[in-house]
Amino acid sequence: MLKKFLILACTAAILLTASNSQAQANLNEKIQPCKFQVNGMWLDSCDAYVVNCKQWITLRNRASVYGDDLAHIPLGAQVTFYGDVGGTDFCEISYRGIKGYAMKYYIQVVEY
Repeated sequence: MLKKFLILACTAAILLTASNSQAQANLNEKIQPCKFQVNGMWLDSCDAYVVNCKQWITLRNRASVYGDDLAHIPLGAQVTFYGDVGGTDFCEISYRGIKGYAMKYYIQVVEY
């Protein structure tokens, strides 16, 4: 009985990991990269700041309000902006080395 349970649990874990990898791959295809040009070079990331909030925003592990919290980013903090996630209200950013997703409304990109 325990052996069957372990086999089922391992199989479920493998399937879940595979579906999460596919979901991440699909999400990466939707990210519209940063489109700023500086000195004739296109940037793949841009400086940005947290705005329009009272104290902090949530950095999430996926582009959804249901994504797990990775960090809280305080108002005014500098982040790195990588691009908008097409079809959502989210963008891909990083804060203190943690890459994740935040709602676009709270991110102000620095235009050069």
